[in-house]
Amino acid sequence: MIIGNRKFENYTYVFAIVNLTPDSFYAPSRNDEYSVLKTVERAVKDGAAVIDLGAQSTRPGHVEVSADIEISRLMRPLELIKRNFDIPVSVDTYFSKTAKAALEAGADMINDVWGLTHDKDMAATAARYGASVCIMHNAEKTLEGDIWLSSLGFPLLLGTSRKSMFGGNAEDRLEATLQSTRLAAENKILFVRVHDVKENAQAVREVYGRC
Repeated sequence: MIIGNRKFENYTYVFAIVNLTPDSFYAPSRNDEYSVLKTVERAVKDGAAVIDLGAQSTRPGHVEVSADIEISRLMRPLELIKRNFDIPVSVDTYFSKTAKAALEAGADMINDVWGLTHDKDMAATAARYGASVCIMHNAEKTLEGDIWLSSLGFPLLLGTSRKSMFGGNAEDRLEATLQSTRLAAENKILFVRVHDVKENAQAVREVYGRC
């Protein structure tokens, strides 16, 4: 798979979650234009292969913000990252207006948690800019469906980092997240989307070191 100027294959790569929201469920992942460069620098040093920027919280009980607010949160950090780092950037949005603005500003990928179904113009917008797309699915999709997609050759991204499915508080879910990352690496899942880059990248290296 190609994202931006990089080709990804035969490994499990780390997507670093960089949130630009004041209400993301895991507080340490929150950033703004003043902290984002330091966060990205650390993520790159720790082993991130892609930066995933989000300007809309999708945690349970979240209040949706408009595409215009997303854009206002995204533009300056995105420009700073693209200017200072040679790393692909994914933007987490389900609004085509946000996607268009982000892609024009240099984003390489759109990560749509609604699987291109929330905004009828999203697929065409991504295609117009030649962007890579992550089509997220909801919890109703079956394991058999995932296996079918994988068998057809579609690369998969696992997004379980510190999620409520592990129980307890978000701050206490690192070890469970690492276990899911090890499982992903053992099954040659192409990407894991995580908050804790260093620890998850190390978990991937340990698995591949045994292969």
